[in-house]
Amino acid sequence: MSRLLEGKVAVVTGAGQGIGRGHALELAKHGAKVLVNDLGSSVHGEGTGRAADDTVALIVERGGEAAANYANVADYAAAGEMVAQAVDTFGQLDILVNNAGIVRDSAIWNMDEADFDSVIAVHLKGAWAPSKHAAVHWRERNKANGAPVGGRIINTTSPSGIGCHSIGVSHHAGSRASNSAASNAAHRESASALARAGGRLEPVDLAIHGELIDSADF
Repeated sequence: MSRLLEGKVAVVTGAGQGIGRGHALELAKHGAKVLVNDLGSSVHGEGTGRAADDTVALIVERGGEAAANYANVADYAAAGEMVAQAVDTFGQLDILVNNAGIVRDSAIWNMDEADFDSVIAVHLKGAWAPSKHAAVHWRERNKANGAPVGGRIINTTSPSGIGCHSIGVSHHAGSRASNSAASNAAHRESASALARAGGRLEPVDLAIHGELIDSADF
């Protein structure tokens, strides 16, 4: 019996650990080939590493197919190269999960501009840039063969973006609320132009793992 996602290819950003790793493992469990993206930085967005390799190893160990990508998804060109890697490695892209995120929580009177900019870059541009490149890929595929491609974009957000605010998350709440607004706008687009190319955006709200808020500055 074929699995639910047999023959599908997924990209999951921020999948080296936590919720992102959970996304990747579950997609692979149901048959998808997964490009595991993670810059390998700390939860505060500092440094780089190879956390993606650990998730890839788990998928392969369980009989799945996966490859690692270490791009900074807030980098527009790098996000495009990530989508291209999925296509080059596995032949296509069907599912994009925008999950990457960092935490630099601080009360607004203590918050640095650099911390605000970093969170907005990863959470907001880091979702938009891969989505843009995925949409271009699906539109080109549709134009090439005239058939729907069935693409899906899923955004991990958080309760902060829908009104359940904690202290010290003005930047986080703003970026996640913007994700939801952008998701809804792109969803409307997917009902028209993107839908003709076989794409669709599915906004999904998920709670952020507690370990990300252990060292907030209040």
